[in-house]
Amino acid sequence: MWIGTACGVARYAGGVLEKHPTAGRLANAFVTSIAFHEPTGDVWVGTLTGLTRYSAGRRIDYNQVNSGLINDVIYGVAASRTAIWVATAAGCGRYDLARDEWTLFDRSNSPMPEVTLNGVSATEDRVAVAVFGGGVLEYRNSTGRWRRFLDPDGDRVTDLLSDDGLIHDVVNVAVHDESGRLWAGTRFGLSCFDGGRWRSFRSFDSPLACERVTSLIARGRFVWIGTDEGLYTTDGTRWIVYRRWPAERDRASTPGPEDSLAQHIALPASFPEGPINDIAFDGSDIWVATDSGLAHGRTIWALDLTETPAVVSSQRSPSTRADRLTPIQAIPLRRYSDPYGRFYECLPPTAKRPHVISPPVVRERVKLGFLSPAGGARDAHLAREMLDGIRLALEEVNEAGGYKGVPFELVVRGERGLWGATAANEIVSLALEDGVVALFGPVDGASAQAAAQLAGRLRLPVVNTAATDPGLTELGDPWLVRNMPDDRQQAYALAHHVYNECVIELVAGMRSDDRFGYLGLAAFREASDRLGHPLRLSLRWVAGQESFAEAINQIAVSAVGGLVLWGPADDAAKIVRQVRARGLPVRIFGCDRLASEAFLRSAGKAAEGVTAVATYDPGSTDTLAASFREAFSRRWAYQPGTFAVHAYDGARMLLDCIRRAGPQAALIRDELAGQTDYRGAAGAVTFDTTLNAVGGLYVAQVTGGMFTCRAVDLVVMPANNAVRVLDRELARYAFAPPREPGLHSRRQDYNVGCFWPLDGWGRRALLGAELAVSEDAVLHPAAPPISLHAHDARADWGTQCAALVDLVREDEVLAILGPSDGPIGSLLPALAARISVPIVALGQGTVPSSGGDSARWFSAPPPGGLPHEAAGLLEKTLGRPTASDQALGAGYAAARFVIRAIRGGATSRAGLAESLRSTGRYGTPKGAGRSTGGRDEHERTQQ
Repeated sequence: MWIGTACGVARYAGGVLEKHPTAGRLANAFVTSIAFHEPTGDVWVGTLTGLTRYSAGRRIDYNQVNSGLINDVIYGVAASRTAIWVATAAGCGRYDLARDEWTLFDRSNSPMPEVTLNGVSATEDRVAVAVFGGGVLEYRNSTGRWRRFLDPDGDRVTDLLSDDGLIHDVVNVAVHDESGRLWAGTRFGLSCFDGGRWRSFRSFDSPLACERVTSLIARGRFVWIGTDEGLYTTDGTRWIVYRRWPAERDRASTPGPEDSLAQHIALPASFPEGPINDIAFDGSDIWVATDSGLAHGRTIWALDLTETPAVVSSQRSPSTRADRLTPIQAIPLRRYSDPYGRFYECLPPTAKRPHVISPPVVRERVKLGFLSPAGGARDAHLAREMLDGIRLALEEVNEAGGYKGVPFELVVRGERGLWGATAANEIVSLALEDGVVALFGPVDGASAQAAAQLAGRLRLPVVNTAATDPGLTELGDPWLVRNMPDDRQQAYALAHHVYNECVIELVAGMRSDDRFGYLGLAAFREASDRLGHPLRLSLRWVAGQESFAEAINQIAVSAVGGLVLWGPADDAAKIVRQVRARGLPVRIFGCDRLASEAFLRSAGKAAEGVTAVATYDPGSTDTLAASFREAFSRRWAYQPGTFAVHAYDGARMLLDCIRRAGPQAALIRDELAGQTDYRGAAGAVTFDTTLNAVGGLYVAQVTGGMFTCRAVDLVVMPANNAVRVLDRELARYAFAPPREPGLHSRRQDYNVGCFWPLDGWGRRALLGAELAVSEDAVLHPAAPPISLHAHDARADWGTQCAALVDLVREDEVLAILGPSDGPIGSLLPALAARISVPIVALGQGTVPSSGGDSARWFSAPPPGGLPHEAAGLLEKTLGRPTASDQALGAGYAAARFVIRAIRGGATSRAGLAESLRSTGRYGTPKGAGRSTGGRDEHERTQQ
């Protein structure tokens, strides 16, 4: 039995446990995973700085320099008969043993939503990859294809439906059992997929006492489950629970409600405490690794596996509250229905006790780490502000005596890679080589995510003062604290100001082509949807772009009243200048990076009237803020910005914790996690149960060449009922194979759906559509007929969603005609993105942006109205003029647009969507846009 530790490799053989003689010559002493290849007897050891192979007495090291290894920071190693699979901080690698070659998998050749992985497991045909915050990926060797599994709710705060799919996207480990079932251990429970249905297990509906699953191993049809608070085994129906019961508890006592679900076996008092990190078998012997030590025993099957025990149903006690510090608008279903489960209601167990407590070792200096982007990076100037803020805090604390007379020192390493590719390597070096006791999070969101994952493994507290990715603190480990509001909070505050205070109906969004812009505008889009104002346009620009004429043309045509910019200040300033030069009557809003002196300098007079959300008021008269500005400008000879003040506050908060608890990682983590609020130079914030700062938001408007800030409270946002209820209705058909309409044996016609309110205007529009169908029947008497299926959309969200799903699944419509404005206009693109059905707009709206690739399925007819002959016929029938009736013209034009495409040979939904896009008002000429590789396909790049 091979055992990996933070100090090398040990081996147990013949009843003797000893340190392996080559342990000191590993790629790194910090071992993260071990795999044994049975055909060759080779041992593969993953570390934080590379991969080591023991083969026939030889040691071979693999890293990014001497092999095809995609990244040196390895989180998982698995061996199949023909290959070795490696999960790293930058993607997945497969080493073909026979060919001696590497194959790398990342976003470019797999459906990998994030490249930072948690682990990998392999059988002869199937490979399961646990993605850090991105669900599970399954690879089939027999087909060479990937399959991705995500939480269908699309929300990290609540779980809408029981057993609808993966319970949560934060997956720690994934394995297959001998029957091919996929098991996924997540931050909030266990999920199992049998190829057709999902089943989830949580503390309120299964014997799991702790929902944070940290390890899994399959044995036959059973899986063994390690959590933060116990060991379990199950086949999905029968359970055995191994736990250290309190001393006063008698195993023979009458079972309580929790005991009625499974057979319980008490673990000995010597069983090491702490989260279970790994489980392994050697014959019938079981080995369990925890933070406190190693346990070895013989498996005991006390449960009669020939019978299925009667399982007593367990009803979840209604939650009396979502956590009082969690922003209420972050609970998207609160106004519609009670979700199946709520996450982040309390601190995880690992935040309530340290993993390892040892006396702090006080050296000559207490070192803190900082990861800085390269000098030429776009964020380099922001990192400089952060460094100056941190250094000012360190100087002040050192002048006050440091930690018991020992000074603090800041160790800075450069970040050179993209999307966190080398950030993980540098963070490991800061922790293991430089000996830092805590880390300040980097500016880049991907690098910050790499820091968040490594924080728990390295037992390294991280204080994030810059990256605003909302999911950063929702990844399940309490070693990371953020002291500034995230993109979600900023987007909610800005959307409230735009739609409710400024009363702007139509808004376009434009963002930078990077992670910051993508996540930020996505948060604003969600807030817009919840307020009933879906973005009319969603555009993006590339770094360093100079001309934005094409984007401005689209904004002008769309007739929007507002434009929201999410990206770097210099690019946003160029857009503002060009919009002003064009004379467009639109109000301009932006993210917090626009609330800066850099934006004012670059935009000049064009900045007047621009409004941005801000997380710092530079004109605050608060005593702490004023003294900080004076000290900072005196020390560095320039005025501090947002990044400087948050870095200063984060550094003072961390330093104060170290001075109280001592320079020991677990104690620092406990001190940080125990804070419920903090008041610094940027103002007062509170911390929710994800250790994310809540509050401290402002609306800043340029007046007289300067930003004037007004404090705002987090506003209550309506639930996104349309999309959420639509998801619930789609769940009815979740496991039914999709039927592609066309010429079926049981039906020889084509159906087109009509979905709008059938009021006076709507009835006239339907009459126009029926006229187009009647004309087609005369022109093509021998062709399969085209039929309209109309639905009155004057109903509540639930009825509307159910009717839409029935139109697609039951009536098998090829396309749906509907409005592009109002509540229905936000619902139809959501349907298009989920079921892939073409949507044709009534009238001349603009492309909605509800997310995903809905723009591919959305189109509108070219300008036009009723033909002269049709208008004359209707005038005779109705006894009134019809040529100028916009409703009749809109219905006729939309229906005729679809009919022509069908008669032209587009008899499948995909083919019809392509035909409509190529001939309609929203058709994009080939080569005019640039794809984002599956991410936000509805956004068009302006170059």
